[in-house]
Amino acid sequence: MCTQFFERILKVIAECASNNQAAFSKKIGEAQSTVHGYLNPEGQDKVKSKTIVRILEEFKVNANWLLLGEGPMFRDQIQTLADPIAQRVEAVGRAMRESGAAEADILKAIRAMIDGEIAKAEPATEPDPGSAAGSASA
Repeated sequence: MCTQFFERILKVIAECASNNQAAFSKKIGEAQSTVHGYLNPEGQDKVKSKTIVRILEEFKVNANWLLLGEGPMFRDQIQTLADPIAQRVEAVGRAMRESGAAEADILKAIRAMIDGEIAKAEPATEPDPGSAAGSASA
């Protein structure tokens, strides 16, 4: 079991880059010497957030596993969402990310989708007989 962050990075290198630090480093855009420096208890605290993001994106690693050691190693091993609304939100986000959309645009699209679902779910309101339209004849 990989209990420390650097051990999980080593596991990614082993499983995703055939234990080749040079290939791994190139894929995440870091110098091999920099990556090598991360692979010990002292160096693991020096990993930049942008490097973590590159590891997550390039190798499709589960963030909870990489950062906390919880859950499966890869995102595709995570159980699918059971809630249909959550599934649609996830699908929209994934499709837009794959197409290169900006995060703000993704969030706006998800908000619009949710607003549309709310509008469909709300019952149609009928005019109140005591409203302005109903009191005009009085």
